[in-house]
Amino acid sequence: VAGCGSCLEGSAQQMYQSLAELDTLPPETKVFCGHEHTLSNLEFAQKVEPCNDHVRAKLSWAKKRDEDDVPTVPSTLGEERLYNPFLRVAEEPVRKFTGKAVPADVLEALYKERARFEQAGEPRQPQARALLALQWGLLSAAPQE
Repeated sequence: VAGCGSCLEGSAQQMYQSLAELDTLPPETKVFCGHEHTLSNLEFAQKVEPCNDHVRAKLSWAKKRDEDDVPTVPSTLGEERLYNPFLRVAEEPVRKFTGKAVPADVLEALYKERARFEQAGEPRQPQARALLALQWGLLSAAPQE
């Protein structure tokens, strides 16, 4: 939600073309992510577009869901088009943030900025995630002696 994974293979142009194909799908198309990074993705989106009301609203919603230990998926393409900077590379605020005009160049700059943003953030708390997995019954508790 609000992200695009990593561009590990291929070029930014190829990734842009793949995302452009997704953009042909109807707005009600469900989006299921492989990992729950919604909060950090939306915090990055807020950095990219600080005046985007959709980003602010979705971030507030996601924080509440996180506090309640409720997943933020699925999303829809229609929603993603409102706040996901990787799907908004043609929008003026996103282009201005990156200093680029060509969509593939904007996308490449976003990937680089996202990596910097992630490195600058707080270290992840794997213990908290493991505890949550345990509470959800995804892991077994160690036998008590």
